[in-house]
Amino acid sequence: MKLGASNDVTITIQSTSDRAYDVRLLGLSTNNIFEVEEDKTKETLRVPAGEKKLTIQRFVIFTYDFGKR
Repeated sequence: MKLGASNDVTITIQSTSDRAYDVRLLGLSTNNIFEVEEDKTKETLRVPAGEKKLTIQRFVIFTYDFGKR
């Protein structure tokens, strides 16, 4: 992940896999609009089998803290 100048982010996935798999994105949006419901910022990307390089551009709308307490 590479953060941009404001809330934009570029995610690069470079993968070699025998099977397809899913990557779940939380809190990101394709539009830079903050008046969006949190459920609308959940996205699942399918990464196909084989040697792939995906570049995804999104905007950070919600942030999460997954640390244990």
